[in-house]
Amino acid sequence: MLKFIVPSEERERRLAICHKCRFYNSTTQSCGTLIVGRRLKPEELLEAERENIRKHNKKRVRLCGCFLPAKTWGKLESCPIGRWEIYGLTDVELAALLQFVEEMPRFGIIKGEALAELNRWYAKLTGVKTPLSNCPPCVRQTMVNLRHAVEEYKKGLEGATATDATA
Repeated sequence: MLKFIVPSEERERRLAICHKCRFYNSTTQSCGTLIVGRRLKPEELLEAERENIRKHNKKRVRLCGCFLPAKTWGKLESCPIGRWEIYGLTDVELAALLQFVEEMPRFGIIKGEALAELNRWYAKLTGVKTPLSNCPPCVRQTMVNLRHAVEEYKKGLEGATATDATA
């Protein structure tokens, strides 16, 4: 499965920052209260998310509850209090990526300029310069993985926005 991961040096840098953070939970290796894959019962999830709302720099923030040894590998991941950001993408590139994924078809296959654009994002996010094969299952799997990575990124944004609204 295709992963959009950072170089190991960046991952180590991120982990070092997390380990020094007052919100780091060394028992669960998480950012605040651990929320594993949103697999908690609804009432447990609500309680864990309430526990993850904290004050930071006079603002209410929502800690992610992520297992940091995994989260720190992701290129589209960021620290909920801004200590480390998405890796290797400017704000303009991120907006373009979000738009590209939004416009990507959910079914079928892409060709031509859309496939070329998928290849550009693939290279940007993985560091792999060899273009994807034109094999439909390979292209489809790359599209699914890219969509999944962006949806996970958006979930993090929604959680932060909901917290900002209640502050």
